[in-house]
Amino acid sequence: MKLYSASISLLTTSAIAVRAFSPKPIQRFAVRQVASRFVSLQPSAMNMSTTNSLPEYGSPSYGITKKLPAGTNFPDAITKVTEALKDNGFGVLTEIDMQATMKKKLDVDLGRPYKILGACSPKLALKALQNVPAVGLFLPCNVAVAEDPDGRVVVSIISPEAMFSIAAQDKNQSAGGVEELAKEVQVVMEKVMNAL
Repeated sequence: MKLYSASISLLTTSAIAVRAFSPKPIQRFAVRQVASRFVSLQPSAMNMSTTNSLPEYGSPSYGITKKLPAGTNFPDAITKVTEALKDNGFGVLTEIDMQATMKKKLDVDLGRPYKILGACSPKLALKALQNVPAVGLFLPCNVAVAEDPDGRVVVSIISPEAMFSIAAQDKNQSAGGVEELAKEVQVVMEKVMNAL
């Protein structure tokens, strides 16, 4: 609702500015445009449901994804993922609670837990940055932990090979060593997933 209210304020301000500084024909056109935008910004038209708005997580090609066994609860999954990362030289630098954030910022209840963990290995991060400083745009490695509609927890780690392939394609910058490093990190992330 806050987003809706802010949008209405912006549209109203725009309409006042157009009326104050435009000739009559432009004013009429602008008012019609603002009115049509107002209708399209109403919560029902914004396609924002208030609950259970997440479909099944799926298996993205740019991730290493695993559905955990039935009976694994969400807090236990977070603990297992954190421990598996730690056992393989990665720490969790950030933890974003998407369910709480969406509720707080948009008053939307996702209906199920969803967290994004920012995982980092200082040694591998340093190696990457020494090869291509701009690779910081990809750091830390994101790990999504989400509960599916069936109650089972899904863990998905960004594929380092898919992620770093973007850097390797950059014609404006040398990506020396990034492909080998991506393979190295991919192996580590697959070990993490196999440990779950």
